Amino acid sequence: MQKVTVLIGVVLVICMLGAIMAAVTNFRASTITEPHNVTTDGSTTQSTVVLANDVLDDSKIHITVTSSDGDDAPIPFTYTAASNSLTITGLATSTSRTLTVVYKTASQDSIVDTLAKYVPVFLIIGIIAIVAGVVYTGVQNARNR
Repeated sequence: MQKVTVLIGVVLVICMLGAIMAAVTNFRASTITEPHNVTTDGSTTQSTVVLANDVLDDSKIHITVTSSDGDDAPIPFTYTAASNSLTITGLATSTSRTLTVVYKTASQDSIVDTLAKYVPVFLIIGIIAIVAGVVYTGVQNARNR
């Protein structure tokens, strides 16, 4: 019965892994909102803006862009970490608008950030170890009968 309880606990942790990963990301990051005034000419549908801070993990997944122009469908296309430059595509031509860039930046020092980044990995390794231990003891108990 104890093994069943352990396996149910493992299943619950696996079900919560997505929420745990989101919580770790929120712990590691602060959200920054920056407005950028951008004008496109008659043939340009993209623009490059310079962000004030580094993006978390230099990843576009942490960037969202909205536009004050309803004809725009802004997409963060490329991010260059060396210059904090973000190229945004999907803009309407010959228009002035305000692009609102929302992104996450690291809020912890480098050691805490690095350790927190690997918390989900440690959880997965722990889950695998617990399951392997339960299976091993189950096999040993079956042999001893």
